Amino acid sequence: MPQDYNDSSASYKQKFLAQGRTNDSAALTGNEQQDRDNLLYFIENNFQTNVKGGITAENLRAFLHILVKSVRTQKDDKSFVIVGNRGSRIATGAAGRYYYGSSTSGYTVMSSYTTNLANLPSMNSFNAFRAPFELYGVSCRGTIHNTSATGDVTIKMYYSDQDDGTSTYVQNLTLIGSDVVDCAIIDTGYDFDIATTVKVPEGKLIWLLIENTGHSGSGGETLLFQASIYATRHSNNWTSS
Repeated sequence: MPQDYNDSSASYKQKFLAQGRTNDSAALTGNEQQDRDNLLYFIENNFQTNVKGGITAENLRAFLHILVKSVRTQKDDKSFVIVGNRGSRIATGAAGRYYYGSSTSGYTVMSSYTTNLANLPSMNSFNAFRAPFELYGVSCRGTIHNTSATGDVTIKMYYSDQDDGTSTYVQNLTLIGSDVVDCAIIDTGYDFDIATTVKVPEGKLIWLLIENTGHSGSGGETLLFQASIYATRHSNNWTSS
């Protein structure tokens, strides 16, 4: 019968918990790590069988040290993935408009908008990012500025169902997160960050919507922005503990 690794892993974990370590992760430099060729060469040279003194505690300890320093660990190194990057020009005409892209040409120049999030057109789903796999901690970071006026700009991220051809508007629109940026000086770039712990299932659409919340109420105001949407990836039963 195969060994039940769950039984043994509980006792292994306890050995580490018993150490009571609360230190920060050990900082490393590149010269403390080794590539795969050197690791394999070390094994072949120092872990020989049927040879007197072929395996020593010192060599085993050295190998384990270098191996730990040379591989990524889930606890220390989050597996970040870039879901997508976006940059665009938005000619805004009023507050209360959520710009998502263009109904004809995509998102390079974002001219299409909705004033009611419940009426986000499903036919324009090509302006959203499709989650390639289950995403954890979906977040966004970018820069935005107003070329002609000052005031607040609101950046929002949502996810929704994929367009199935039967609904006029996107279904199950769910807020991921938002940020309000005060563009206090014309033609000055302001950073925005939307950091979340939200999980987005595989296949869902991720929308980036921008509203010129502080529009002056007259004339056109042009916004320029760039943004990166990122997340982490890991197994379904992963926990941080």
